[in-house]
Amino acid sequence: MQTDRFHDGPLNRPQPSRLWVLGLGCALLVTLAVVTLTWRESLLAAAGRWMNVGERLDHSVDYTFVLGGNPKTRVVMAAALYREGFTRRILLPEVEVPPEAVQGLALPEREVARRILLASDVPLEAIVDVDGEVTSTRDEARALGRFLDQHPEAEVAVVTNDYHTRRARMLFERQVPGHSRRLHFVAAPTRGFGPDNWWKLNNGVNTYVTEFAKLCRDAFR
Repeated sequence: MQTDRFHDGPLNRPQPSRLWVLGLGCALLVTLAVVTLTWRESLLAAAGRWMNVGERLDHSVDYTFVLGGNPKTRVVMAAALYREGFTRRILLPEVEVPPEAVQGLALPEREVARRILLASDVPLEAIVDVDGEVTSTRDEARALGRFLDQHPEAEVAVVTNDYHTRRARMLFERQVPGHSRRLHFVAAPTRGFGPDNWWKLNNGVNTYVTEFAKLCRDAFR
């Protein structure tokens, strides 16, 4: 008599405990997927807002120091602070001059910033150049530190873009610990994207991911 090669008996059936574990695993995966999809944007927005430690000034400061790198937003914010009476003078760092500016094909960033300020009703006598060429946020902190050594009682607002304020504050507190209690960090909005939608645009993703990476790098330096 031929023996059936396939058995549907109890020995080949999944045990109840295994079925329970399999079902639980599937349920957890589905739950994780639903939570990720549901909360994805909320988590990304929270991460973006965490990067912004900018404060709103409630009194006038002696100087506003504009970090280099994005004059069209940072300088405009500094000019607004001046017009609204929140600062008496604006400090411009000596940002490294790129090759195209050396060749006369573009203006140095400090000159661009100066022209924006003048066009924004900031008088020339309210614009102060800070000596010492800078190539990074750390360099800018050191340059401001040297300036404050000569003006030890001055209170300063540091203006940079919203996504950059946390790392800037960390670096300034490390580089100028003796002056950090008189520094206020003011966030300039970034054109085209912000903390609540940065992941929806390529430029926003590049900017925020790069800044996250720099923050992690500088935290352990």
